[in-house]
Amino acid sequence: MAGSKRIEWEKIFSLSSIIYTISGILISVVALQGFLIPNRFMDGGVTSMAIIMHELFGWSFSSFYILINLIFVYFGYTKIGKTFAIRSLLAIILLGVLTSVLNIPTVTEDKLLIAFFGGF
Repeated sequence: MAGSKRIEWEKIFSLSSIIYTISGILISVVALQGFLIPNRFMDGGVTSMAIIMHELFGWSFSSFYILINLIFVYFGYTKIGKTFAIRSLLAIILLGVLTSVLNIPTVTEDKLLIAFFGGF
């Protein structure tokens, strides 16, 4: 299965895959913009690294999120396959774009609520 020769476009663009991916991305955008990023709350992994880089260098969160994730997309491509890598890359880019385009107001500054609702 690793490094499969054929890209399974029917899996990537199936209705259920599109619905699940977009639903997950929208929930993530609300969590990121409504809870985590404005409160500088770290949840771990690539997201926290992107938030830290955003705070340190002032570039957009989305830019750092996409750039850091490219490393993992490459590993997924080599170890799991092309279909997985393309599906992941599309979701990462869409999350980055929507995080930049949509404006979700800060929901709360309560750290317990941020951890509960904003954490992945």
